[in-house]
Amino acid sequence: MRYYGLTVYNVALFEYYGDGLFEVQIFRDTTVECLYPKMHPTEFFKTTGKYYDEEDYILDTKSLELEKQLSLLCFNACANKTDFVEMCLSEQNLSPHLHNLELDPSWEKFYNRWDDGSKVVLRLERTHWEVFVSWQNNRCSFGRGWIDFVREAGLQAGDNLLLFKHNTDEENILNFCIFKAEAWSDACVEGTSNAEHSFYKMVYPHAAKEGHFVLPRLFSKKYCRHLCRIRQVDVDDRSWYIFYNVPNGYIYNLEDMLKHFKVIEKEAIVFSMNSSNVMTARIFQKDGMEIAYKRRIRSAKYLGDEHWFLKPDLRSDYDLEEDSEQSLESSGGNAGVANDMAENDLQFNITVSTLLVDKKTHGPFIPVAVHPPNRAWKKGDEVELRTEKGSWRLGMVLHGNRARLSAGWNKFARDNEYKVDDVLSWQLMEENGTDVFLVTKVAPV
Repeated sequence: MRYYGLTVYNVALFEYYGDGLFEVQIFRDTTVECLYPKMHPTEFFKTTGKYYDEEDYILDTKSLELEKQLSLLCFNACANKTDFVEMCLSEQNLSPHLHNLELDPSWEKFYNRWDDGSKVVLRLERTHWEVFVSWQNNRCSFGRGWIDFVREAGLQAGDNLLLFKHNTDEENILNFCIFKAEAWSDACVEGTSNAEHSFYKMVYPHAAKEGHFVLPRLFSKKYCRHLCRIRQVDVDDRSWYIFYNVPNGYIYNLEDMLKHFKVIEKEAIVFSMNSSNVMTARIFQKDGMEIAYKRRIRSAKYLGDEHWFLKPDLRSDYDLEEDSEQSLESSGGNAGVANDMAENDLQFNITVSTLLVDKKTHGPFIPVAVHPPNRAWKKGDEVELRTEKGSWRLGMVLHGNRARLSAGWNKFARDNEYKVDDVLSWQLMEENGTDVFLVTKVAPV
């Protein structure tokens, strides 16, 4: 944490590659992927002269800095609204010489609540300023009192002003924080490599109906030209046309994609760019696990039930909670792959999914009903997999009472050239004290 300067509300995305290896992506409170040092930590600290102390990455929950980060996170990640705070206005490149501030039309849903001449209180802890609303030609501005606020709050050209309202406050009382121009630079330091062009967004209420996401301000600022060329988003081998609105900084036309995967409020989407005009996206549940794309498409028949992931028949590939006996017998613990297993039999079928051949994950779960004679699977067990091409020894991991193939799976899948939608028949047997799975590919019907 000290090496990367992680702080409250930073996000770390862990990707398991097998054999005890994780790849980690770090997203700042700007929701944009950070810049990574490219040297050994000892060299990094020696070169920069910077040692991160506890104060650099742990914030007092009652501090003003924490409230600033929370408001920034709200704007960048949560589509301007959470359960307890609503982002009202965001203005950048302010001129300290103007006697009024004309508010951007993109925030009209909020400032339409104010009448001409009404008073708005801008509050920072125990300090506050009063500004008055002015309406002219259907445009809303902060007028009288604005110049006093600019001078006394220390606003300068290029600064960013964020105004937000706590749900318990009245409509005309706004909290604010000011981010200096240099604070939007993503805190890059000497000796860093280029970051991936990635950011994440939290899914807001009614997102599937509205179909757009406001991009993080830093991301829009860095990659505006490239974003103008984006025409497509790819999710799990499916594509949808999308567009970027330059004035308001959002991507739109996402309704069909969000409905297709039954995306619900408070789930997260990680968007990534590359050199082409295609943006990729990955969807994560509220528990932090990536969704099982194909299973959700097949099983979830409704939109908006935020408890859908608690239902055993709708769980993701990575749901590690213990199943009931009935759900385990029906699904075999392999969400996202199709299993057919006769009761009290040691044979079952698995349909290969994208996640089983992406070279990043464990292998499939073993149905609970399938285990060695007179005992359950144990941590550290090894099994032998045999196909027409040879034999392989694989390790097992346990998630609760559920066993899953682990170390060696990626090599096994690669050597046998398995592809998505291949159907594999598994038969467990014991030979000379060794647990053996006979694996054969089922010919398509």
